[in-house]
Amino acid sequence: MPNPLFSICICHYNDAPEDVRASLESIVDQTDDRFEIMVVDNFSNNGSELVLEEFAGRGRLRLCKAKSNRGMARQIAFALSTGEHVISGMDLDDTFEPNLKDFVGVYLANYQGKVLRVRRSPKGDSVFTTSITVASRRVLSNLGGWRDLQWFEDVDLWERATDAQEFSEITYPLLKTRSNHPERRGLVGKARYRYIADRDRMRIGYPAVFSIKKGPLYAASWLSAKMLGEPRSLDPQRLSEAYLSKSV
Repeated sequence: MPNPLFSICICHYNDAPEDVRASLESIVDQTDDRFEIMVVDNFSNNGSELVLEEFAGRGRLRLCKAKSNRGMARQIAFALSTGEHVISGMDLDDTFEPNLKDFVGVYLANYQGKVLRVRRSPKGDSVFTTSITVASRRVLSNLGGWRDLQWFEDVDLWERATDAQEFSEITYPLLKTRSNHPERRGLVGKARYRYIADRDRMRIGYPAVFSIKKGPLYAASWLSAKMLGEPRSLDPQRLSEAYLSKSV
């Protein structure tokens, strides 16, 4: 059987089970044999893993369980996938409009050879706003793919693609709804999210968003970024050898 044209590579950890089901249904309902769906799950334990296993059992996706942050999970999914082109960022806290096939036609006609960032709106999306990324396997391999970051792993990839003059971006209405991420609410949730975001922002060369009120948090982020240093590059061949046996 020939390899698919597109691999939809997804990273996941403990999104609400009902969100995961809605997200997967919005994806699988508009894919055909040109697509494969590769999910890397960081050992979810809130019931969402059962939804993933259900869809994998029905042959609607390939599933790998691996201890990983977002950047590593994206790179593992890339390493285990087989499509000529990769779609990343269609993660399971979102649902998607039924226009994926139209979009890939636009990509194939106009953006092959580029790392394409797909914005959700022409205004209000900063460089740090989560977007969908599409690129050929060849281009991603040459750039080194995703690196070992919990946040801003896509920004890091876009920066390297820009340096190589292989980056482009468009606005296209793929996204339908987004989760409100209840885990980021409350004092602990907000502090944890802000700490990790600032730490990885500094690791890729951007200043953290500083305010007087979070001075100690900024200091902890700065120290952590200095100790961790540059994010690691993750070799696709070694990752595929390490995780192939863990795929469901």
